[in-house]
Amino acid sequence: MLTNCNIPSPDSSLCSDLCDLNDLRPLAVFADDVSSETISPSGKINETSPAGRYLIEQDWGKKSPLGDFASHDKNDHLMIRGTFDHPCLNNTMTPNAPGAYTQYFGDAHVTAPDHYIPAAKMAKATFIFDAAIAYQQSGRQLTIIAGENYGCGPTQHWAAKGSALLGVKSIIAKSIHENQRTQLLRFGILPLTFKNKGDYQRVAHLHSSIFSIVDITESHELKHGQSPSPQSPAARITLVATLLSDCGLQLPLIAELHSFAEIEFYLSGGIAPYSLNPNLEGHNSASSAK
Repeated sequence: MLTNCNIPSPDSSLCSDLCDLNDLRPLAVFADDVSSETISPSGKINETSPAGRYLIEQDWGKKSPLGDFASHDKNDHLMIRGTFDHPCLNNTMTPNAPGAYTQYFGDAHVTAPDHYIPAAKMAKATFIFDAAIAYQQSGRQLTIIAGENYGCGPTQHWAAKGSALLGVKSIIAKSIHENQRTQLLRFGILPLTFKNKGDYQRVAHLHSSIFSIVDITESHELKHGQSPSPQSPAARITLVATLLSDCGLQLPLIAELHSFAEIEFYLSGGIAPYSLNPNLEGHNSASSAK
């Protein structure tokens, strides 16, 4: 049984690089309006779920009922297991099986779901957490594909934090809610949208494919007759990218980093590592002023 996961210490970087998003497996494929509340750990903890199994292994069930995620929200090891674990969440990789399930395309042993879910060809049905950890242990990076308005609703930082800890490096969606976009940036996950929203349909069924995000560059299509200046960190910019799949598909994307400051945040692995990096110009200026 896979129970271990890498929980970064507060000063470690969820290291990302614009040029390194290669060979990504889809961890989940969602339709429209997946809310931050259904992504984040919430509600009662089921004893057969990854979070429930973890608590039982820690002998928690002998002391008191497992309770809900709100009563354990300081326990990162538990909360990561509850990310994407919501009864209303529908991963199209496991149709008719709402909850924290997916298909794992790999060679490792993974825990079977707590009820029968048909396995896809060359795959094993399992929990999202177990698949993510198996991919992590093999060095595989992950992406999530989604429809409109991904991460809508109130801000829930665990929707992004849990995704990052599971090894998700990018979200590719028709659109991403602004609150969620900034949370993804905070945790070093690259938010991307389809330049042509209809391309979602061309990708959503490619559950077993491997994707790469390449050629991330500033767009030369001018907006309002002006091109932003690199000397202005807050200037609005447009980044374009290309989605490649191992089946030969090639689609245009928009990288939703809207300023040079956001690019710096992302390249630092997120806003938190960026703020702790003493080698950045702003920090050096602040230091010299003391």
